[in-house]
Amino acid sequence: MVLVTLMLASLLGADFFVRVCQVHINNHFLATAVGIAVRGLGWILAIILLSLLFAVIYYFAPDVKASQWHWLTPGSAIGIIGWILASIGLRAYVHFFNNYTVTYGGLGAVIVLLTWFYLTGLMLLLGAEINSEIEAVAAAKRLLLTEQNSPVKATALSASTTSASSST
Repeated sequence: MVLVTLMLASLLGADFFVRVCQVHINNHFLATAVGIAVRGLGWILAIILLSLLFAVIYYFAPDVKASQWHWLTPGSAIGIIGWILASIGLRAYVHFFNNYTVTYGGLGAVIVLLTWFYLTGLMLLLGAEINSEIEAVAAAKRLLLTEQNSPVKATALSASTTSASSST
């Protein structure tokens, strides 16, 4: 939860700093350039924190005996890209269709924040599912290669199963 809060703080802090720069920098071109750079740094920091969040959760969450640390997996890459797209989409929705305050009043900001938390969790679960399916396919492939490399065991196993099924 701390990493999610830091991600949110980096994005909101970047927006706050952009507003301060627009007020205090008189040159419009320079204020715009600083604003783009600051927002870019805020997004980069949020993505780095998100990849750390995904790596920590994907390391500790699965119920396996030995887990390996991976900074970036296919599932986390897809989850991060999905999170970026969902965050940009939610941001555009809030910017262009901000009638939620008329309907919900002061609770509108809380609803938007909870929606953003929901999208973050959804992308986290999507990435975990992708990693799980990749691991399942890799395990099946390893099992198939093991069975192909040891024909004696495979023959003994198939003979025992056919004799067991014929005796019933």
